[in-house]
Amino acid sequence: MSGVGDVPKARAARRDLVVVTARVERASDGAVLLEQRPRDGLWGGLWQPPAVDCADGRDVSASAAAELLGLPAAMSLRTVGEVPFQTTHRAVVFVVFTARVRGARVAAGLARNGRRWVAPGELGEFALSNAAKRVMRV
Repeated sequence: MSGVGDVPKARAARRDLVVVTARVERASDGAVLLEQRPRDGLWGGLWQPPAVDCADGRDVSASAAAELLGLPAAMSLRTVGEVPFQTTHRAVVFVVFTARVRGARVAAGLARNGRRWVAPGELGEFALSNAAKRVMRV
């Protein structure tokens, strides 16, 4: 119960966060590559395109983004743009890259370390944050 002399609790300062992410699509069937976020932290346990926090992400080249994301350097990522997203305590900017993967061997190599291919008709079965959904639409 609040009293007359109570001081309102100070609001936490909003922190800026830059995330490098890649929307990777399998050319043969339109499936997208997703990974599950760690259980703890922002959007814990939800699915997303491959992503990594990167303070200088706005200045990252496509080849550097591939390396940061653990994707083959020869993948030919291309920059799509930025997706801003506000949470209660964070101003997040997603720097989005995209690529289409051809070849079963390359595609199979990407579905490891917790990553998996998800067909367009199966996306509804995966819990994605609103931020990840916005990235997928870019």
